[in-house]
Amino acid sequence: MFDPHSVASQQYSILALKIQHWMHLTNAKTLMVTSASGEEGKSVTAVNLSLALASTLEGKVLLIDGDLRLPQVQERLGLKAEKGFGDVISRPDVDVRAHISKVGNLDVLTGGTLQGNPAGLLASHRTREVLAKLREDYQLIVLDSPPIVPIADGHIIAGLSDGVLFVVRARVTRPELFQRGVESLGAANVIGVVLNDVELAATPYAYAYQYYQKHYLGRS
Repeated sequence: MFDPHSVASQQYSILALKIQHWMHLTNAKTLMVTSASGEEGKSVTAVNLSLALASTLEGKVLLIDGDLRLPQVQERLGLKAEKGFGDVISRPDVDVRAHISKVGNLDVLTGGTLQGNPAGLLASHRTREVLAKLREDYQLIVLDSPPIVPIADGHIIAGLSDGVLFVVRARVTRPELFQRGVESLGAANVIGVVLNDVELAATPYAYAYQYYQKHYLGRS
């Protein structure tokens, strides 16, 4: 978002193209982004991927913060902590469209105020009703989900999504946690894995990235 020509931004653009290809093949409209545990970069990935998709898709893209226990999207995007997804699904009289913010081409529905029973709310008929209405308005909905292993919320959101993108953080995510997270979701629902926080200089592709920075961006 802050450095659109950086190597990282270009990688998100490539990821966005892959997601578009998946959408074309499957007619999918909802994508969940999650990880095995916390501090693995799922919200950063959800935000940057959504921004990249919003700049390339013909239709509208909506990012929903589905983490009703520890919402991160509003902080990442510098939005005010107002009513959001949790408020909408807990109260039938709340109009979802009234609480959608805009960041560039991207529409955003923050997590909103903290709710007492997140898992119960996410599993409710009201949540399915809200998402069904939003599917009519958007070409793609990206759901930033809580981590999979410790709580049930992410499993509920996975059941509401057409596909799951799993985020793994280099040098941080433990292999056994990653394996447990994928197995608990079911491999058929996981469309891919994003390796986050890679030290580019240590990869076999370091020269390619350095060439891009030097000759295309004028950076050392």
